[in-house]
Amino acid sequence: RLYELMEKTEVIVELSNYDNMALAELQDCIKEIRSHRGKVLLNYFGTNKFTLNDLDSLVVDYVKYDLILLNNFEESEENKKYLLELSTYCLSRDIELVVMGVENLEQLNIIKNMGIKYIQGYVFGKPASELDKSIKRINEVKTILESDDSIV
Repeated sequence: RLYELMEKTEVIVELSNYDNMALAELQDCIKEIRSHRGKVLLNYFGTNKFTLNDLDSLVVDYVKYDLILLNNFEESEENKKYLLELSTYCLSRDIELVVMGVENLEQLNIIKNMGIKYIQGYVFGKPASELDKSIKRINEVKTILESDDSIV
């Protein structure tokens, strides 16, 4: 049934628990999804055994990276450089980078200026229990993201 849906509409399959898989097994799984026109997102990239070198042999559409892996992101030029290199690497291979764990406007500004389009985190608001506040916050952040000015 999922394959039928994938053939009719754009479906993104998010793979989260793949760290116990062998590279060949993960490749086969991705090939199966893609054979039915599905797109593939690797979640928690960087927290498991797979590296950037492995991405060359995996045909994925999105990679989700958790900003929490980069301690003191705002203060560390080395960590900013790493994220920029990851972004450049993904861009050169037609892979969209999703950065999750963005918690404040300073982080958002840095990531926005790196050209990263997909961002998740508390900077947009808390989970659904505070939906109204989150929608208001999303609209505020959207206005900032659409502007050409840096965030102060």
